Amino acid sequence: MPVAGFGGVLARRECSGRGYCRIAMETAEALVLNQMAVNFILLFWQAGVAEFYEHLGWAKVSNPVRVEQAQGKALLPIVSMVKCLRTERWPKGDVRLESRPW
Repeated sequence: MPVAGFGGVLARRECSGRGYCRIAMETAEALVLNQMAVNFILLFWQAGVAEFYEHLGWAKVSNPVRVEQAQGKALLPIVSMVKCLRTERWPKGDVRLESRPW
């Protein structure tokens, strides 16, 4: 199943609370949906912003996420979230990305 992915989303501290991250995420989501025709986006991050993304419609991936690395398959050690862009629901079970992290 094809998915798009975001990682390393950052905002300057002095820009916090101005809606820039929301605008950037909504623009990226529209690009994925309309240009790539992909139903799901995965988001990878390291700490403390789950509530913000949940407010934007993202949900934590509760199952392990495995990715390709130079040395082989590895368990992703950071938090993963998913957003469904259409009515299709994210499938249950472990996630195996057949590519290196984005």
